[in-house]
Amino acid sequence: MIALQYNNITSGKFIDRLNRFIAHVEIDGKRETVHVKNTGRCKELLVPGADVYLTEPGTPGRKTRYDLIAVRKENGVLFNIDSKAKSDSKSRTQAIMDIMLRAFNESVGYCGTSPWVADLERTLDNEGKLKGFVSKFEEFS
Repeated sequence: MIALQYNNITSGKFIDRLNRFIAHVEIDGKRETVHVKNTGRCKELLVPGADVYLTEPGTPGRKTRYDLIAVRKENGVLFNIDSKAKSDSKSRTQAIMDIMLRAFNESVGYCGTSPWVADLERTLDNEGKLKGFVSKFEEFS
């Protein structure tokens, strides 16, 4: 389970990294200077042209508008590079599997934050009942 949740996610293309803290990313055709949330080298991940994901915290007084938090490798695997996104006591392998399951569930339209909710959605979807369930749920909430 990942300890952090992100809001205001934006995607872009990695251009280059100036130092441990700062990188350039193309967002909507514009070159942006962004904060890198991992001071490690990450050179096998942060390659020119890589798809990256950023959050826009909106904190007053910041020097950069965005934080670079994740990168997608050419093979499609998404890596969270935010050094503050720690897993609980699970093994590193289990933490990676949890991230991949979350990304997969979100990519197919199911809940990414609660695997049991995604499992319920998947079951209802396979039975052709998901749209009706969602409709009734929205009606009551």
